[in-house]
Parts: sequence; structure tokens; C-alpha cells
Amino acid sequence: MISRIAVAVLLALATAAGRAQQPRSSPPSDGGTQTLTVIVESIDGRAVTGLRASDFVLTIDGARQPIDVATARKSAPRAIALLLDEFHVGSDETAAVREAAHRFIEQQIRADDRVVVLKPLDSLPAIHLTSDRERMHEAVNAFEGRKGIYEPRSALEEQTIGRSPVLAEASRAQVVLSGLRALASRLGTQPGRAGIVLISEGFTRDARLANAHALPSMSIVERFANRYDVPVFAIDPSRGADDDPGEATLDQLAAQTGGFSVRGTDIAAALQRASLELDGGYALTFKMPHGPDGRFHEVSIKTTRKNAIARARAGYIAPQPPGLLATLARDTAEPLTTRLQHRSPFVDVWSGVTRFNNADGQIVVTWEPGRPFGLSAASAARVSLVVTQPNGTVLFKGDLTPVRAGALAGPEVSNRASFNAPPGRIYLDMTIFGARGEKLDVDARDLEVPAAGPVPQLLPPVIVATRSALEFREVMAIMRKGWS
Repeated sequence: MISRIAVAVLLALATAAGRAQQPRSSPPSDGGTQTLTVIVESIDGRAVTGLRASDFVLTIDGARQPIDVATARKSAPRAIALLLDEFHVGSDETAAVREAAHRFIEQQIRADDRVVVLKPLDSLPAIHLTSDRERMHEAVNAFEGRKGIYEPRSALEEQTIGRSPVLAEASRAQVVLSGLRALASRLGTQPGRAGIVLISEGFTRDARLANAHALPSMSIVERFANRYDVPVFAIDPSRGADDDPGEATLDQLAAQTGGFSVRGTDIAAALQRASLELDGGYALTFKMPHGPDGRFHEVSIKTTRKNAIARARAGYIAPQPPGLLATLARDTAEPLTTRLQHRSPFVDVWSGVTRFNNADGQIVVTWEPGRPFGLSAASAARVSLVVTQPNGTVLFKGDLTPVRAGALAGPEVSNRASFNAPPGRIYLDMTIFGARGEKLDVDARDLEVPAAGPVPQLLPPVIVATRSALEFREVMAIMRKGWS
């Protein structure tokens, strides 16, 4: 008899790429130029200075392209993410990683830097950059390497990851990729320079999930990082083998995004190197030979300086054609809302578009209890959700239980809301109740539903957790049927 199927939909960063946010590295308004960050090192790893535009050879899509200006970069405010991949770091490396991260915060982070320290199952919609060193240190102290340890530590992990080692590894890899994609998008909309420091021993994406198009792939993560010019600096605290597939993943992430990948080395020294690279290198400005076509263009960079190596991201995404942007702006224009929003600390909410039904988007909303700092110890047990359009049309109304192990959707109370919504803004209003039925708080937030059209949409990840290979096949069959 097939045991009950547990399917958890974890919707991360559904609103992080809203209309008001633009890539930090967007070209000038004429759409004719592009800027590429290039790191140049000698064969012994030292930064090479004093280069000019004539010292570089740039090719775009295989064709030589002249460089207009080469400017040596100087120190500037930075947005840095420290992703501590506890799923793929051994417990014996915990102390070394913590010590190196603490040193990095104290010695390399400046007063004008903004930093987020993230672990795989931290709430992605709540990514918050801060200059508060105390908060950074607290987050580092919570890190604990768990590679090969599959005992869930929360109800959310029980339902989204599961206990089966094979399937848990696949889910863990997807969670890390989701985190990388979310961080690239979040950091890319911040002013100044940005970079992701990933401390991990490496991971691979299960080939059996290749058809799960809602899940983020390596290529999607790389495109996000390239679009926003966010390099990934991958640091493996172990001494992994060169032919380890997990190590190959780290190498690929670094090579495609313009970062670096090191293993079995001094973690603190590698963190210092990442900090120096965010401050150094060159900014090459050139005219785009193709114009603003909205496509990805492959880049290759070399230097003519003897015994030196140049490194940059694998390419860039050109801006959209002006006519298309004007059409999108006209079709999605709407009055500004005067609605007062409030994010309650009692709940962590995931909401986003999972697919399109004709012109409408299919929206999913789910939640788990938050941890309100300094407030009552009461925990949220139920929310009453009402979803409306600005004109007052009700799209959904009902009660939701939190995502937790064993709490599957039932006929009376569900742990997720699923409904269709037309393109545009919708309002999500929640009343939050405790275990005794007492009202704890309210939560009010907006969600932008994108318009389906010729421009591909990047949708939130769907994470599947099952207890056996048989359940996995059953769930994937259901999901593929839903996507078709």
C-alpha cells in the first residue's frame, strides 16, 4: 500500500524581481553600451595593476569587439551574501567555518557594506541585508555542518526534504540552488557591488528532476548571476577530489559568474581574497554589437600582459528593445496603491506564481510559524486568508494551517491556498490565530502577477519531498501531468 504522499511547495522570492527593481549593472538609457567586470591576476595569484583598454582582447559571441574604456576599480560600498551550506559541509568542519566567518566579518566587512548570512532553509522572502555585525555573528553561530546527517530539525524540513538519503540529497541541492538564485536577484538590485560567498563541499542536481521545469537549474542560477553581475566565490573547506561531481558544480558556478573556486585551503584567506576581488579588477565599457535585443551574449576576455590571466562572467543579458519595454509599461500601468502593508513576525509566508492558465497565473500561498523576537512566546496555529484584487473582487477566502509534517491538504482545512489570478497586483490579507483561537496579529502584503507572453517567465521553485522512490515516481507523474 502506498503511504501518504507529502508534497510541499516552497515558493521563494516571488516578489523580489518586481517592476520597481532594476539590475544594478543596467547599461545607460541609450541601451548601446555594456560594462564588464574583469579580474586580472599573475600566475602566482597577485592582482595585476596598470592595465589599459589596449591590454585586453574581448570577444562577444565569438567576434572581436573593441573596448572603449578600461577603468581600474576602487573600493566602494558592497552588498555581500555569505551562504553557509550546512547541508553540504561536514560536521567536523563546523568550528573552522565559524571561526573563519567571524574573522571575515570583523576584518573584511566595512561600515558601508551590507551583508546577509544565510543558511539553506532560512526564509528566502525575508532576505535582509544589514550592517549590524552582531546580527551577522549570531547567524554564523547558528551554522552547523550536516553533510550526511538527514534527521530533520523542523517540521518544514521534514515535509520539504524528507528522511530518505537519496531523495534528501536531491532536495537539498534544489534548496541551495533556490538560495543562490534568490540571493543573485536580491543583491543585484542593490546599489554598489555585490558578490555571493558560498561555503560548501559541493553538490549535484539529481538527473531524475531534469523535467521538473519549475525547479531552478544551474543554468538559471548562472543567468541570474550574469544578469546582475554577481560573482559566486565557492570555498570548499574540505580536500575533495578533483573528479568529484560536487566539486565540478562549484567550479562551474565560479567560472560562469566570474568568481573563483578553491578547496582544501585556508578558509579565512579565501574569504579575504573574495573581499579583495570585490574591491579590485577593471570595469571594461564597450558598445554592444547587437544592440538591445534582450538576449544572452557569450563573452570571452583575455589580456596581452605576459604571465597574467583575465577572468570575467561568461556573458551578459542585453536590455529589452525599447518598444517592448514601452508596451509592457503601458499594459501593466496602474494607479499607485495607498494600502498600508504589514509583515507580521508571527508568520513566514511563501507566495508566487507556479504556472499560467491561459492569461491567468496560478498562485500558491503557504506559510509556517515565525519567531517573533522579543514578543510573546505564543505560536501561530492558523491563519484566515483573503485574497482580493484592487477592485474588490475576491479570488480566495479560507483558513490555512501551517506547513508541517503529516499535515496534508484535507477537505476542511488546507495548508496551502491555490487559485488563479489575472496579471496585475493582488492583495493578500491574513488574520493570525494562536492554538487557543486567540488573535495574534494581522499580515497584509501585495503580490504582482506577471503577464504571460512571449517573454519567458522565471517561476518560483517547487520542492518535492517523499518517503520512498515509489512515492517520488507517483508525485513526479502528478506534477508532470499538471505542467502539461
